[in-house]
Amino acid sequence: MEKINSFLSGVFLPAVLLVLSVFLLIYLKGKPFRGFWKLLHRSGKGTAPDKKSSAYRALAMALAGTLGVGNITGVADALQKGGAGVLFWMWVSALGAMVVKYAEVLLAMRTRRSFRGEIAGGAMFYIQPKVVALLFSLLGVLCAFSVGSGLQATAAGQAWSALFSFSPLPLCLFLSLLTAFCIFRKTSLLFSLTARLVPLMSGVYILLCLSVILRNAAGLPGVLRSVFQSAFTPSCALRGGTVSAFTALRFGVIRGLLSNEAGCGTAPIAHARSDASDSSAQAALGVVEVAVDTLLLCSLTGFAVLLVPSDIPSPFGAVSFALASVFGKAANGALFLALFFFAFATLLCWSFYLEAFVRFLSAKKAAIPISKALFCIVCGLAPLIPEEVLWQIADFSVGAMTLLNLVFLFRNRKILSKEYS
Repeated sequence: MEKINSFLSGVFLPAVLLVLSVFLLIYLKGKPFRGFWKLLHRSGKGTAPDKKSSAYRALAMALAGTLGVGNITGVADALQKGGAGVLFWMWVSALGAMVVKYAEVLLAMRTRRSFRGEIAGGAMFYIQPKVVALLFSLLGVLCAFSVGSGLQATAAGQAWSALFSFSPLPLCLFLSLLTAFCIFRKTSLLFSLTARLVPLMSGVYILLCLSVILRNAAGLPGVLRSVFQSAFTPSCALRGGTVSAFTALRFGVIRGLLSNEAGCGTAPIAHARSDASDSSAQAALGVVEVAVDTLLLCSLTGFAVLLVPSDIPSPFGAVSFALASVFGKAANGALFLALFFFAFATLLCWSFYLEAFVRFLSAKKAAIPISKALFCIVCGLAPLIPEEVLWQIADFSVGAMTLLNLVFLFRNRKILSKEYS
């Protein structure tokens, strides 16, 4: 599995995604960038703010799945390994990710239908034959248990241990119980919670990072110069040593794509639950999703870490050190709370994705509550599961899902073009 993961996430999959994004941009005649603001204006029409699946609540749910540990410690880790140029290639990958995200959300909106008592959409509804769609859903279940549950709890637990020197197990058990309390209720509660959590936690984290950037604004021109130079020439990584421009490119593209999940086929599940009648307008919100995740939050983390560099090997420690330049000892607590609520929101979102995958796989009523119970158990016992095992499962499932989804995005391109006529 390790060799497969290295092949998929090394160069092959990012290259396929970027090539497909260029093709789709040409094929769709400049969409989503052409006429974007008009589409965004239309995205609020035909929806009721108090409905559980309104356009912006669907966006908040999708953002809950992408905003998380990757925006904080993931960015710091990439900068430590690949140097400042990582940030430039993250921005480049975001432009390609916007096109792919737009296309997959648009396709999900066009192919959604009533399925087992719910309005549902997503990659499994436009992937054919059905056996391949079932395989995609099975991979989605594995992804939910690893990316959506185990790794989120592990990250929160590690932050807890770093801050208080306590075992992560009690925190993970608490997070598991809190998640269980929410996900065994109606789906409308998940949409309501994420609609409130995402703006709140994002706003707080943005203010934390902006405080660091403004405090060290004098160093911003030098950091920007380093970002652009390091993208094309050998440079020093934050952990020491010289890295090539290709290393910066690889870490930047991969980190960007892992953060915004473009091409994975998960976010369209949330967007397809919107009650918006305009598919193109809802797809424009998929572009907003990538912009908020990668261009905004990942960039803010990157600038904060580069403006206040440290030789701390831990990504959590690097971000905490940057925040401490403004907030002192309170930085650790603030960062832990940010990680905790990001992880909690991601757990809520992935439980929703898990339910969609399981509903597609099985018509048995017991299947969904059993899968949710297992989801919470993995969260609670995450510290007892080797982190390497979780990452291997996560890398394989995300890579395989993305490859399948991209193939069928290309095969269904005519459905996308019909939307514009």
